[in-house]
Amino acid sequence: TYRTTVFNPEVDTDFVPTFDVTDLYWVPTESGWGAKLVQATDGSVFGAVYFYDETGNPRWMTIQGSWTGAGVFSGKLYTTRGPGFNASPFNPALVQVQEAGTGTLTFAADTQSVRFDFAMGNQVASKQMVRFSNIPEGYRDGSNYRGLWWNANESGWGLTMQHYYNSLFVAWFTYNPDGSQVWMTLQGSWTSATTYEGKLYQVKQAPWNPASFNPSATQVTEVGTAKLTFTDVNRATFDYTLKGVTGKKLIEKFEF
Repeated sequence: TYRTTVFNPEVDTDFVPTFDVTDLYWVPTESGWGAKLVQATDGSVFGAVYFYDETGNPRWMTIQGSWTGAGVFSGKLYTTRGPGFNASPFNPALVQVQEAGTGTLTFAADTQSVRFDFAMGNQVASKQMVRFSNIPEGYRDGSNYRGLWWNANESGWGLTMQHYYNSLFVAWFTYNPDGSQVWMTLQGSWTSATTYEGKLYQVKQAPWNPASFNPSATQVTEVGTAKLTFTDVNRATFDYTLKGVTGKKLIEKFEF
């Protein structure tokens, strides 16, 4: 008696992971750039990589793809241009998406580290990244705001949040008034059980070369203030003052 398995090699195998890769990832010796990954309940992954362009200005790209093997996520890299953060209202029809390259994320068995292989323009590189922190996720009252946040009527910009107990790391991915990309971090504290507020910081670097990144060249500038007021773990109000422009946005956790 023989037991056989018959399969069609032309049919893609569904490698839905049994682990969660949602977190911030970085290279500890190269503080100043990194990636934020968000994983949906069905295994889908959305990734945002923040880095610098040829003039040292902060830029970001997204990786969109699928699981192509056990612990291996591959896809295309995209950059965008869009209405500035001062645009009111924000018109998502003006967002321009451009394919920028390809990338592959290969996770270690314990998911604490990942190798990021990518090709973007004339840059081909491989980086070994680790999770930013091993602090338990979630706030002490049971809330957890980690994930990707956006306004469904303003697709093209958003915030990523990583929640470590009392600490909240927030990155705002948006556009300058000229349409070019920019990202900032919000660093602050909880002023109530549902309110987090602080200062906005923008980072400038030497032109990003993955082979010779120099963290000592990082220049951090305070550019404004912001406040997050959470209605619940899925909805919030984002108030900000950035470079003299004041705004208010209703945001919600992105479900995909």
